[in-house]
Amino acid sequence: GVVKFFSPQCPACRRLAPVYEAAAKRFSGQADFFEVNYKQAQQVCREERVLLLPMVHLYVPRAGCVDRFVLSYKRRKRLEEKLDGLLAGEGERLDRLRELDPAALAPLVRLKELLGAVQAVRRAPELLRGAAGDGWVTEQQTEEMQSVFRALDRNGDGVLDAEEL
Repeated sequence: GVVKFFSPQCPACRRLAPVYEAAAKRFSGQADFFEVNYKQAQQVCREERVLLLPMVHLYVPRAGCVDRFVLSYKRRKRLEEKLDGLLAGEGERLDRLRELDPAALAPLVRLKELLGAVQAVRRAPELLRGAAGDGWVTEQQTEEMQSVFRALDRNGDGVLDAEEL
């Protein structure tokens, strides 16, 4: 299944809605498509570690979440590319994923999530400037994230280097 996490107030979510809808239409009958409103299901979003919006998660029965990524305008073809890749190997590849114990996949999924979080934090100042300008986050939230970023950016160069993470 394919799950898109979004917010109606998110400009990027609104702009990319047609991309998700086109993929849902193209892959109808091959994958189930769902949408989760961040504002209405914040607990689910926290449990699924949704860090940025719009976020897409790809799930395989008995294997769980096998991929997650932020849907962006610049990489708008990414969703269809990921589904093409996943469904192209549907037989053998999906069978192997289904045979794996979800507990065995957990460390790999967690590592991918941590890498996603690091990427989100590295882009936080840029994202927050845009989000604050759109009214999507409050000024206080922006200041809190900038404070976290400054704390992580120990050398003060405005970039999170590998040794700072």
